[in-house]
Amino acid sequence: MEKYENIENKLDNKCEKSDVANLEMRIRILEDIMCKSDLDVSRLYQSDQELEWRMSTLETEVKTSSTARAVEKEGGCTDEELIKVAVQKEINCKSAEEKDIESRKCNITIYRAAEKQSDDVAQRRQDDETLAVICSMQCLTLRFKMVILSK
Repeated sequence: MEKYENIENKLDNKCEKSDVANLEMRIRILEDIMCKSDLDVSRLYQSDQELEWRMSTLETEVKTSSTARAVEKEGGCTDEELIKVAVQKEINCKSAEEKDIESRKCNITIYRAAEKQSDDVAQRRQDDETLAVICSMQCLTLRFKMVILSK
């Protein structure tokens, strides 16, 4: 009897294979997300370095042009204002570029999908939305089947 109790206690401490598989799948997904975020951080660091380089080149250009202009100018914009305008222009350009990248980050491209040829933009957009809904439903169905099969 003591043997059975010992075996029963050991079985209580075990978990289902499906639970382990689900946990492993969630861990893989989290690892993929972390890998993507590392790539994003490195890309942001690189763009920051490029921005620093551009700002330094702009500052040198503004300084050289301001010394030549200082001789002929009286009562115009100061060099500091010109530097601020140039830096602000460069920052706006870079932020617009980053916003564009962010807006396209979650886009999904479906290759070899048949498109309906229509001159009406609204109709094409409606067809694209319908295709996206169908694809997402198929994806969910496949995921549901995988969960059922793993149990």
